Amino acid sequence: MVDPAIKQEVDALYQRALTRSGNLVVKDPAMIRRSERVMQTYIWVKESDKRVRLDYKALLTSDALTPRTDNPDEAEYLARVRRTLESRGVWLRFEKKYIRDPEDMSRRVLSPRYFDAWLTLGPDGDGIPTKTGRLDREALLGTTVLGAGYYTEVHQGLTQSALEKEFRKVTNAIESVEEQHRALAKIRRDARIGVVAISDTFGGAKFPDASFTAPARRLLTKALEFNIGGFVYGSRALLIAAAICARSAAVQLSVYIDDTSSGVERAVITLKVVVVVTAVVEIALGYGLVRRAGSAAVTQARKQVFSKFAAQNPAFMAEVDSITWVPVGEGRLANLSYKYGAGL
Repeated sequence: MVDPAIKQEVDALYQRALTRSGNLVVKDPAMIRRSERVMQTYIWVKESDKRVRLDYKALLTSDALTPRTDNPDEAEYLARVRRTLESRGVWLRFEKKYIRDPEDMSRRVLSPRYFDAWLTLGPDGDGIPTKTGRLDREALLGTTVLGAGYYTEVHQGLTQSALEKEFRKVTNAIESVEEQHRALAKIRRDARIGVVAISDTFGGAKFPDASFTAPARRLLTKALEFNIGGFVYGSRALLIAAAICARSAAVQLSVYIDDTSSGVERAVITLKVVVVVTAVVEIALGYGLVRRAGSAAVTQARKQVFSKFAAQNPAFMAEVDSITWVPVGEGRLANLSYKYGAGL
């Protein structure tokens, strides 16, 4: 507001100090000194004057740093974001804006009246994309360094990575059991009908139907759906249920193979699946809770984990409770493990 008037006065005094006679220009020293004295009142703007540290707490919306999922990595990361805001600060930056020269519209000049203004993380840091000046969640995570950190520490963090690893294990276990089931079904189709029937009858074996892994697959799909958006508790509970179903399916097939003496190699494959999904259950529940994953221990641990999930999702729990959990006694599992060396 002040500087343009000062600059205009200085220019006028300087012009009055000049006397022209042809090509000769004579300067009036007194008028020059006068213009210099006026110029001393001019406010020179340094680069550091173009930034102001703001009180970031006054700009934060109430839910900007509130976790939206039950992933503990998110809460930890947002706490780190708060510490970053405290240490680096939120700064208001501004620069003169380029406008078209009123005297020559073909060129652009810096305007003394119009400015571009924006917020940055730190005095020279990344811009914070906010249209209103408020720091909401979108503005904070839209800041390059903060958004990249969220992706690395939360979306690809320890909790989510561990959960995805267990997802892959259960998926592979289900596929392995299904592949083994298809191989046995082919053997049954290729063999003489009478021989298979006699083997099943005298061995007391019951060949599982083709849908015996459906509960495991359905629960695994639901677990993946619950994980959309970064939620982990419900997803973990359903993953445990899917793993137990996959374990039950593998045990069914192992018992059938054992009762019909259809081959040691095939029994070992399914028993290894039992070991894998038992480990998944143990990891998901917490180490040591189901060390040997016997039927009673699994049932008890499942109830403990599902109690919280059931309170939040009563409708879906009706579907989970309708699943027929295959009970297999500790002695039978131990016998199969000893016989085939699966290390249960």
